[in-house]
Amino acid sequence: MGIEKKYSPLSNLSHNQNQEYHERMQIDHLPTVSGEFFGRNHELKILDNILDSIYQRKQEISVIQFVASVGTGKTKLIRQWINNNINRIGNYIAWSFFSQGSSEKKEASTGQFFSESLKALGGNITKFGSEEEKGLYLAELLRNRNCHLILDGLEPLQYAGKGMEGRIKDKAISSLLTSLSSNKNTLCIITTRIKVYDISDRPRSYCHI
Repeated sequence: MGIEKKYSPLSNLSHNQNQEYHERMQIDHLPTVSGEFFGRNHELKILDNILDSIYQRKQEISVIQFVASVGTGKTKLIRQWINNNINRIGNYIAWSFFSQGSSEKKEASTGQFFSESLKALGGNITKFGSEEEKGLYLAELLRNRNCHLILDGLEPLQYAGKGMEGRIKDKAISSLLTSLSSNKNTLCIITTRIKVYDISDRPRSYCHI
């Protein structure tokens, strides 16, 4: 079992950066969804309960993934939940990879996601010894800022073929999710067509199918 390297992302921030760091931050790159929302009260309640548990310091679930086929309203569910709780959620980053497609041979890019997220969270490290270190660094920044993370349409970053099904292709994303699913203080919401294998054995990970 590997040892998760710890970072201190706040130690070198300037006074101005620290002031910005404590302001509310809401970055939303979810796609626009049309049509009326109805039902899904059970799923909305699950998310509400997890958010309540964080504020009550009784958090048991850190990463929740909603797994369903295309066209079942996963993105619309998340949009509705955000709209319902916009004043309660606090800081969050919502990002969608869905538009990049889900071809097994196509390499989806996470560069812009990491670049914008690290900058928004006041990260002062730009070069990493490995992709895994980059994922761990972002995870710690999210926890220190109490910033929730929403990753919509994750399947372009997953293998779909037999024997590798559900595994994350991107090492930084895999490291990020593994770290978040092992700690408290923030919530990560994933929507995907394929259950994420990398966090399937983590006690703070929950899969809703």
